[in-house]
Amino acid sequence: AKLPKQGVLLVGEKASLVCEHGKTPRLFPEEQFEAVRLPGEQKLDHYGVWADGIRTGKAPNSSFAYAGPLTETVLLGNVALRPQLREELTRFKLNWDSEQLRFTNHDAANQFLQREYRESF
Repeated sequence: AKLPKQGVLLVGEKASLVCEHGKTPRLFPEEQFEAVRLPGEQKLDHYGVWADGIRTGKAPNSSFAYAGPLTETVLLGNVALRPQLREELTRFKLNWDSEQLRFTNHDAANQFLQREYRESF
């Protein structure tokens, strides 16, 4: 089967699941799962869910309460991948204080958390 350009491929011991945005998920090998019924197509994309939330007050399936900490975690991984820190960080872990928004045990890593901006005109 042809894989989509974007999506998710979950590979298991007995089967694989392909999920593409806005389409019904597919199980492989298909002949083994012909009788299985998966959830249908999503009716709203990201923008539609956002607009629906404004109109109805319904919380989105990925709110800021969830997405904020998730994004924070991913961006902190980028700090650990900095060439200046990579070798040193293989010997210990960084301790993150999410309330203070800084590493508590590595001042050099804190320099990558924000940048110095020039003064405006």
